[in-house]
Amino acid sequence: MSEEYKDQAAQDVEMTVNTKEEKPAKESKPSWDVFDIAEIFVLCTAFIVLFFSVFIRMTVVEGDSMTNTLQDGEYLLIQDFFYTPSRGDIVVVNDVTKESIGKMYSKPLVKRVIGIGGDTVEIKDGVVSINGKAIDEPYIKEEMRPTDSLTVTLEENEVFVMGDNRNHSGDSRLIGPVDVRCIVGKAIVRIYPFDKFTILSHAEG
Repeated sequence: MSEEYKDQAAQDVEMTVNTKEEKPAKESKPSWDVFDIAEIFVLCTAFIVLFFSVFIRMTVVEGDSMTNTLQDGEYLLIQDFFYTPSRGDIVVVNDVTKESIGKMYSKPLVKRVIGIGGDTVEIKDGVVSINGKAIDEPYIKEEMRPTDSLTVTLEENEVFVMGDNRNHSGDSRLIGPVDVRCIVGKAIVRIYPFDKFTILSHAEG
């Protein structure tokens, strides 16, 4: 075998070795074990619980006092973090200060805020007026049947609430003004039934 042939064969072997060495190593895929998955699940669950405990709550509409806006059995999400009542808001009222709303109701009520602190609410001949001006109420189910006239001036920590189904609603016309501490929060979304999912808009008269 000639020296030239030996040199060529040696070069071919060296190139083969170098080619093998230059192949990139396969990247190792991260492995997820059961403890990693469990930790993520616990953290997500804790976040959801905290979110719904502090910022958002859920309640169920019971009865027909808010028809046609809301129906019996519908589920609502309630915003209660740093909430300040405004006219037209749909709110959930809870019996937390019995000296304010008495013992008539033992479970949360869904009503609409009509008057806020400092307002004078007048109901006469089926018409609701705030500070001497009749308000437009496109959300009510039907015209309110005339009843005894009522005039109330609200304290700064009070609201006047009524159901949209005026002729079938127990509200501030019966129990008087509601202390703001009784308000659980503002209804912001109807989440169930799913085909009626709605963001509840503000409706000031």
